[in-house]
Amino acid sequence: MTNSYILCFILLCLIGGQGLVKGVKGLACNWGTQSTHPLQPNIVVQLLKDNGFNKVKLFEADPGALKALGRSGIQVMVGIPNDLLAPLASSPQAAINWVQQNVSNYVSKYGVDIRYVAVGNEPFLKTYKDMYLQTTFPALKNIQAALIQAGLEPESEVTMTLLSPSTSTHSLASMQTPISPKISPFNGTAAPVVDGSIPYTNVFEANFDTLISALEKNGFSTMPVIIGEVGWPTDGDPSANAQYAQRFNQGLLDRIFQGQGTQNARPHLMSTCFHSLMKMTRAPCLGILRNTGVFSTSMERSSTN
Repeated sequence: MTNSYILCFILLCLIGGQGLVKGVKGLACNWGTQSTHPLQPNIVVQLLKDNGFNKVKLFEADPGALKALGRSGIQVMVGIPNDLLAPLASSPQAAINWVQQNVSNYVSKYGVDIRYVAVGNEPFLKTYKDMYLQTTFPALKNIQAALIQAGLEPESEVTMTLLSPSTSTHSLASMQTPISPKISPFNGTAAPVVDGSIPYTNVFEANFDTLISALEKNGFSTMPVIIGEVGWPTDGDPSANAQYAQRFNQGLLDRIFQGQGTQNARPHLMSTCFHSLMKMTRAPCLGILRNTGVFSTSMERSSTN
């Protein structure tokens, strides 16, 4: 495992050099390992605390990151990579062992405040060609059972990161677990998005309302929603630049500060993760997604004034 400790999916909009998001509930970031310029875990944790963030997601149970988060006051979501779904689905004991090693161990020994376990990362993407279709929910159920057996529920719950609502929503609702969608606000055009009589001036709001509408139509109006990824790139497209990124991040952050919702959805946005604090130089994703970092690898701001 690499020692590249870099924040991904962070919810950060540094306003005019001050600020930061102290005292705001529901703001979170994801901490990944996809960088050629690593940061030490204790530095990352201090950066989060200095900027007022009280929630973070790890894509995997990284020992260094988890130890650094111990007794930090930051709530943690731990991710399970897709390549672990099959063994966790086939063996309840494997799930028990995983929870013991990666959740119970850090809660009891280091005081890590683990609130969620994210089982899989967009496992139903079409590009996977149903590779994880038969293993995702058995793995989810086994992990949930293991959390209960370890006495960690309701403090620690299971969730799943999805690109959009799907048949998986039904299973998540039946297990009373949150849904964690990734929403891209970027489409490279300034043209409004029109849905019936409602014109949307940003794709994020349109996508979020579509998600909520789909949940409501299928009887899941009260399902918790944790926005797993949202951000604006600063390079890789003519519309991807620091000015637009700052404008989008500021607008979304203002909406969250003010407790506002979207035009046709819930009255306020739930927990939200911005993408990202730093550029993901080794991430296996499209170029524009690697360029959504608020900071460059030299720690200079790339999407704020």
